[in-house]
Amino acid sequence: VEDAISRAYEISLARKPRADETILMKTYIDQQTQMLGNIPNANEQAMREFCLALLGLNEFIYVD
Repeated sequence: VEDAISRAYEISLARKPRADETILMKTYIDQQTQMLGNIPNANEQAMREFCLALLGLNEFIYVD
């Protein structure tokens, strides 16, 4: 999961995630997977939701 988080940050934000961001996003993905429960591919769905959350970050939307 950490590798996927790192890769998603590199693709969307052109940087590696900070250590605290990795922990926060891993927790988010784990919680989403648990919330989705017994649906097939719950982990994949949680990863999709994580990627959509990245696209909603101000850092992605606005250029400094």
